[in-house]
Amino acid sequence: MYLHPVRTVELTALVPNDQQTLWWLQGFGARFDVLEPQAWRETIREQARLILER
Repeated sequence: MYLHPVRTVELTALVPNDQQTLWWLQGFGARFDVLEPQAWRETIREQARLILER
């Protein structure tokens, strides 16, 4: 884990590549950013787009 100067934390972890883990991460809302896997980034982006279209 690395503490960035702007008071953010970069956390690297090995987690299951499953829907439950993705759901858990999404519970953080806009307070997080998934760097990998790319498929999760795309899923989160698409879900945000759908929410904004409501």
